[in-house]
Amino acid sequence: METENKVVLVTTIEQLQAVMAKVIATMPAKTEQEKNRKKLTRSQAARFCGISYHTFGKWTREGKFRERGFGRKKFYYEDELIEALNRKGL
Repeated sequence: METENKVVLVTTIEQLQAVMAKVIATMPAKTEQEKNRKKLTRSQAARFCGISYHTFGKWTREGKFRERGFGRKKFYYEDELIEALNRKGL
């Protein structure tokens, strides 16, 4: 049985802000192309592909479309949908 080590860190808000600023500074910047990519909700993506909402969800679960985001904030990139439709012959 593995034991789980837990650590409690006590810090000030200023120290936490400094660490977060360093982490953010090391993150890569988005390119212009990435900034201009069109995001679609599932219903918008289904309409874009010309299929029903439920079929689109099924095909996403089957791996035909790549879902982005997390929780209830899921989205699809329009250019990836076009690529998937061309690649899969859908």
